[in-house]
Amino acid sequence: MEKKKQQQQEPDPPQRYWHQLWYADDASNTGWLRQLRAWLRELVKRGPTAGYVVEVDKLIVVVLLQFVQKAKEIFAEFPDLQIVEGTRLLGGHHEWKFVARVVPGVGRQMGQLEGMIRDRLIPALMKGRRNGGPPTQHNVWLRDVAALPVRLLGLGIPKPTETADRDYKTSAAASEAITEAILRGEDIDTDEHVKRGQKAKTAHKEAVKEAVEKEWERLGSQSGQAASEDQCEEVRQSKEKRQSGWLTATPLKEHGMNLSPDKFQDAMTIRYQGRVGGRRADVRDVGEGGVCNMPLTAQSGDCRRCDMMKSTVRGRV
Repeated sequence: MEKKKQQQQEPDPPQRYWHQLWYADDASNTGWLRQLRAWLRELVKRGPTAGYVVEVDKLIVVVLLQFVQKAKEIFAEFPDLQIVEGTRLLGGHHEWKFVARVVPGVGRQMGQLEGMIRDRLIPALMKGRRNGGPPTQHNVWLRDVAALPVRLLGLGIPKPTETADRDYKTSAAASEAITEAILRGEDIDTDEHVKRGQKAKTAHKEAVKEAVEKEWERLGSQSGQAASEDQCEEVRQSKEKRQSGWLTATPLKEHGMNLSPDKFQDAMTIRYQGRVGGRRADVRDVGEGGVCNMPLTAQSGDCRRCDMMKSTVRGRV
């Protein structure tokens, strides 16, 4: 009976049921645990012949909480492997931004990437699930807000279809002195290169700032089917309220600041006024152990944070 139950939970996958993605020597893979183990074995075995040595202690396997123990059993032969429920991914967007900087017109080919960000990544961050149909007005509004800087209530997730051309133009202008020197067969004028690079960087910042301000004003005035008036008000007041500190702070594990998926998604609920999947009413451990049954809004969240800080201070005095 137990064996049958186990088979139902994790059916035998077909041969090579995984999806691997390589960017230079940076690799990622998704699939069934046993298949990932087989892939890792092959990588450890064949990698050195191609000059690729696997450092197992730097590898991370991310699984759901209920599969942590099973993953440890399956990957027991790799004791240095890190098996976690979640981990920070730093610089992932720089991989496709590099392509945008060196390939002209690539923005037109990034529609699929943008669709995945809008339809899969953003809903997953906010505990939402798309039904596979066309995006709603609210889906589009939420994606547009997520592209704003953190200081303006966004998540800082750029839209590759819109930023690619600007990134390429800036990169071409910044490296123009080097390009011209190579084409003429001359020595590179370092001072001229630095001068043009700084000028291109300044122009890029100004263009981005102007575009962001226009987008911020537009999204703050789109109440209706796309967003509620409360949500638009949050966008309009984001500069004054400065609610984004928790997103820009480094979540140090040793300080107990790592958020679980549920905590992060509930923080998204506070941030976007309940139009996402977090639990608005699930506010516990307020102050010195009391329970608050107030709806979870930006205002009640700020009160909760203040109460927790006062409780901590009292406990240390």
